[in-house]
Amino acid sequence: MKIRSSRDDGEFKRGEEVTLNCFAATCSIHQLEVSWFRDGSALSESGPTLHLSYLTAKDSGNYTCGLKKKKRTLSEPYSLHVEEGGGLPLIAGLVVGVLLVLFAVVLVVYIIKRKRAAGRDQTAVGQDEEQQNSENIYSNDFLPLLSSRDPAALWRKSATPRSSSNTRSRPGTGGC
Repeated sequence: MKIRSSRDDGEFKRGEEVTLNCFAATCSIHQLEVSWFRDGSALSESGPTLHLSYLTAKDSGNYTCGLKKKKRTLSEPYSLHVEEGGGLPLIAGLVVGVLLVLFAVVLVVYIIKRKRAAGRDQTAVGQDEEQQNSENIYSNDFLPLLSSRDPAALWRKSATPRSSSNTRSRPGTGGC
C-alpha cells in the first residue's frame, strides 16, 4: 500500500489544501474499505481518498492508510507539514486596524471641540455687540451737547421731558 499526494513535497502553508490517495499494487483499492490514520490515531474519514482543505498546523503529521479488514496492512507514512506563517500578516492587520480606530476617535474629538469653540465664539461676538450697543445707547444722547461746552445746555437737555414715543422735543417748543 502506498499514498500519493496531489503535491509531492509534503510542505504546505496554512489555508492550502491537499488530496491523499491510497492505492495497492496487488488489488483494486476502490473495491476495499480504507481507513486513514494520522500519527497512528484513526481518523473519522474513510475511503481511498482523503481530502484536507484549509490546512492548519494541527493537520501536520504522518498519514497512513490501511485496509479495514487487514489492520496490519498499512501504507508507508506520508509526512505532511503545515507552516503557520500567517502570524505576521495577522499581527500587521491587527495593528493597522487599531491605528485606524484610534485615528477615527481623535478625529471625532477634534471635530466636536471645533464645533464647541465655534459656538462659544459666536456667543462671545453676540455679547460684544450687545455691550457695544448698550454703551452707544447711553453715550450718543450727549455727544452733540458736550461738544458745545455749554454746561447750561447740558442741564436743559437732561431736564427736558421726553414724550412716550421717545422723540426729542425741539428747543423753544416747550415740549409740545
